[in-house]
Amino acid sequence: MSILDRDVAVIRVRKIWLIAIAIIILVAILGGFHIYATDNVTKTLDETIKRVEILRVVPMNRLENPARRVHRVILKVENPTSSTVKITLTNIQVSIDEFSVEVTRLGTEGTINPGKHILFEVDIAIPESLLLEFKSRSVVTVHVKGEIKATTNFLWVERTKDQPLDVSMLCSSG
Repeated sequence: MSILDRDVAVIRVRKIWLIAIAIIILVAILGGFHIYATDNVTKTLDETIKRVEILRVVPMNRLENPARRVHRVILKVENPTSSTVKITLTNIQVSIDEFSVEVTRLGTEGTINPGKHILFEVDIAIPESLLLEFKSRSVVTVHVKGEIKATTNFLWVERTKDQPLDVSMLCSSG
């Protein structure tokens, strides 16, 4: 092998090493972005799911056969992060103190923009016999259970988190 062939071989080996090092650096940079994006998405979902509350319970109207009153339970979900989050509520059940009540209408999906909130309306039908019992108490506990599903994405990372929903609020029964 001549000196020229040896020099060409050394140059080829150096090129291969440079290409290998460039690929390793690129993978490390992309890996860092991926870790950051995954952490951002996880924090966004956790922070949003933690911020579910019953905002208020509003009387609406009266239904017949059987006689009952419709009340609207308004749930508020806040998004304190800088990413948009899609929220879905499923399997919603409402109880007042120890009594389960019928859910007649439910707004189940919505998208929350960064730094905003969304309101979900759950209509419940309370039999008038229960309303009379509740009026004898000064306060009742409205309890909402179900499942909440939140989805968000950042860069190329998209994640969905399902979690049980369990919130309650003390209300004046008068």
